[in-house]
Amino acid sequence: MRSRNAELNKSRRAAIIAAASASFVQRGFHSTSMKDICAVAAMSPGTIYHYFRSKADIIAGIVDDERQWRNDLLAPLAHTDDFLTSFSAILDEIVVRVSDSDLALQAEVIAEVLRQPDLQERVRANDLETWETVAMAIRSAQASRQLNPDLNPDHAARLVVNMVDGLMSQATFHGLDQISDQLPSMKSALARMLTGQGEGK
Repeated sequence: MRSRNAELNKSRRAAIIAAASASFVQRGFHSTSMKDICAVAAMSPGTIYHYFRSKADIIAGIVDDERQWRNDLLAPLAHTDDFLTSFSAILDEIVVRVSDSDLALQAEVIAEVLRQPDLQERVRANDLETWETVAMAIRSAQASRQLNPDLNPDHAARLVVNMVDGLMSQATFHGLDQISDQLPSMKSALARMLTGQGEGK
């Protein structure tokens, strides 16, 4: 029974976030009411408020889901024998999985995060976790002589993640084609930086 209830709670939470996300993209965060979210989710206000106290609380849920998405995406780096190939595959997966609505939602989330100090702290903690995950993978790749041993892993990790985030931000303004067009150049630049060998893989 507990397992069934946990699955139900997870399913309802996901449905609420999906409904809110669609509403935020269509109407904008501030023009979306909790009533709108209830209508799209086909749930009563009591059910919605059982899971989320406010729209800001839903944004926090979206931020937490983004953290899990990043963790799952970066998981292969923890045990790869070829860092550059694995990271290249991660970049390719981002292009496949990210949609125009994802980019529009990202813009709404960022705007609200900038207004909410507690959300800012949440995002900073998530970013720190991502940087540390990538830095650990870089250290492992350096130990196996895949990457330049003179690199500062922490600095390199931040640069790698920030380049990807910057590409996503550009795609928000200029469209998803921006990612596909710039990805080969980004891969080449990252490979040169990480290996210190001129032309990358």
